[in-house]
Amino acid sequence: MGTVENRGSGIPTMIEEMQKHGLGKPQYIESRGDFVVSFFRVEETTLSEQDKLLRFLETPRSKKEISEFLGITSLRYLKDAYLEDLLNRKKIKMTIPDKPTSKNQRYVTVKLSTRH
Repeated sequence: MGTVENRGSGIPTMIEEMQKHGLGKPQYIESRGDFVVSFFRVEETTLSEQDKLLRFLETPRSKKEISEFLGITSLRYLKDAYLEDLLNRKKIKMTIPDKPTSKNQRYVTVKLSTRH
């Protein structure tokens, strides 16, 4: 057609950006020379377990509350399999960071800043 620059490079970039923001894959439809891309909102049922946990942690929660939410009986497993990774990736934070073993410790999702 002569109007497309770097043909095909936009789709992988789009998919990568959508994954970064927890969005589902787009749907592509080609029909009689038309090309349509449809985007969909993420429904709760399509969220990963980690994304559901991050939404749950928008309100500060204790280890016990988190383990009940995930159906995990071992707090040690919860810490090793979920909390440490999310803390290290700065997806969640402790409400009392200077006292990590406090009985009042809660975990909360880190809000992304909208300021530049």
